[in-house]
Amino acid sequence: MQLPNRHGGRVRGAETNTSRRTRGVVRRLLSYYRHHPGLLLAVAGVSILSAGFELVPPWVIRLVLDRSTFGADRAFIIAAALALMAFSLVHGAADFIRLYLSAHLGQKTVHR
Repeated sequence: MQLPNRHGGRVRGAETNTSRRTRGVVRRLLSYYRHHPGLLLAVAGVSILSAGFELVPPWVIRLVLDRSTFGADRAFIIAAALALMAFSLVHGAADFIRLYLSAHLGQKTVHR
């Protein structure tokens, strides 16, 4: 990143105060979690899994729309609707676990 110098030109390789400050805050936050690495990895893993679950419903809906355009049978549409409902329950459970683990990690960090 280039920053202007006092003569109006650009200085190569200079860092902004904001990026240094951000790295300092992140480093400080991670230092609080160093006593709970397993729990931190669990929260990160469940968060990634939960984010991945967000991609499934549009994919199933696309399948239903594509098949219904070409005359899909009623059984396929019902099966897709049931799959979406079941998947919503799994996604809700994953979100609950993510929130629970996040709160648990926060409590353990604060009470350390």
